Amino acid sequence: PLLGAAPTAATPYRHPQTETKETRTATRILESLPIRFEANQGQLHQDVRFYSRFAEQMVFVTDRETLLSVNGRVLRMRPIHANSKPLVERQEALSSRAAYFSGTRPSEWNHHVRQYGSVRYHEVYPGIDLVYRGRGKQLEYDFIVGPGADPKKIRMEFNGAEHMALEQNGTLVLELGG
Repeated sequence: PLLGAAPTAATPYRHPQTETKETRTATRILESLPIRFEANQGQLHQDVRFYSRFAEQMVFVTDRETLLSVNGRVLRMRPIHANSKPLVERQEALSSRAAYFSGTRPSEWNHHVRQYGSVRYHEVYPGIDLVYRGRGKQLEYDFIVGPGADPKKIRMEFNGAEHMALEQNGTLVLELGG
């Protein structure tokens, strides 16, 4: 499985001897940024197409499901009876970039990883797309129903939620225990 054990949250490493007022300020600024997605360029398991790290959370986008990890707890979100190989693409290019410095040689470093505001699954159901995006620190998804498409085909499965509620405005709220 993609996540046999829950992944750890993406909390910046803080070395006690090098943490300064400036690094604490920089960390606070980074943690306040909105959700943004990056293409997996070898940083994670090969099934992960896109992912996002923010505050104490990570989002993993695969062809078949999206996983949200919060403090070691995992919520799996999957469209039921959907296209098993939808086109998954990034949208809303941001000006920000991520950098990964692994290994000792600069040729092993990747310091220009583009970031995006959303990820779109095309044709999850005939004429229906699924878009994941952030709204502040919250992950949200929308189904985009094209002309003539049947919204009754939409079915989502959620595994790992401790509590689910539907607000009066139709917003589904999922809470993880912890």
